[in-house]
Amino acid sequence: MNFRPLRDNVLVARDEWTHTESGLLHVPSDAKMSGRGFRMEGTVRAVGPGRFLKNGERAPVGVAAGDRVIFPSWASHEVVELDGEKLYLMSGADLAAVRS
Repeated sequence: MNFRPLRDNVLVARDEWTHTESGLLHVPSDAKMSGRGFRMEGTVRAVGPGRFLKNGERAPVGVAAGDRVIFPSWASHEVVELDGEKLYLMSGADLAAVRS
């Protein structure tokens, strides 16, 4: 993969959804309700070098490629298709947790 995010951006491959139907409502099996909506899970594919602080130093992103992460469904993201795979480019600040 020839893709390198800038600043504190993170490239995430979201887990595949399988749907459970309940009437007209389609609920993805990996989406779990939290206090503010659904949360999603995925695997980090690439991480930017971090954002610049006012003093000129970089604030590193708290995840690395290969980490399993949890993020809210409402997180701001851009959809990127690389090598036929749908990936999500989002700010590292939008990630909620690293799953061990």
